[in-house]
Amino acid sequence: MDSHVAESGEGALEAFGEPVPYAREIARSSGKEPSWSINSWTVLGNVAGLVGMLAAVRALTGWLEGGPLAITVGDGVGLLLLLALMGAVLRWPTPLIRVAVEHRVAVSLLTPVVLIGAFVGVFLLLRDTWFEVGVLPVALVAVVLMATSVVAAWIDAPPDGDQIVAPGQSPRPGGGARIAGALILPVLTLLLLGLTWGVHLLG
Repeated sequence: MDSHVAESGEGALEAFGEPVPYAREIARSSGKEPSWSINSWTVLGNVAGLVGMLAAVRALTGWLEGGPLAITVGDGVGLLLLLALMGAVLRWPTPLIRVAVEHRVAVSLLTPVVLIGAFVGVFLLLRDTWFEVGVLPVALVAVVLMATSVVAAWIDAPPDGDQIVAPGQSPRPGGGARIAGALILPVLTLLLLGLTWGVHLLG
């Protein structure tokens, strides 16, 4: 590409067109298109993992408080918001990633504020009790959902590792990356449980 531009005197945009379509064409012609795509295992793993994470935190909170869990209207609305947000990310990953890259500062500053504000507002404003449930059933549901998330993430991961490689390179062995991808939500859940425990002790 550089030699062609230097010899012809043309600009890169004039000679090769827009960079994104050109890169896609090169990937197709070299047979290096990513084989990973969003499918039912992707959706199942993420939904099970996130709902299991929320259930685990709520179960620990109820156990620390020594009573049954009061499921509020805010819990239900917050869960729906979370699922809607995750559905949007899974449904339109490329446009959302493009916006995040092109407006990196604004997204990094505003996204946490908007998300945290929305969820905190829902939980604080919609505090009417919907129903009560014991801690043990919620904990068991959290364990089952988290295990489902791990299995789904393991099945969904490319068995031969990262498919995003430079032209002429082969995919790297992906055993470690596959395990890490399957365990990321359980690890985050353990961190949240530790944070919840710490906040309870400080309080």
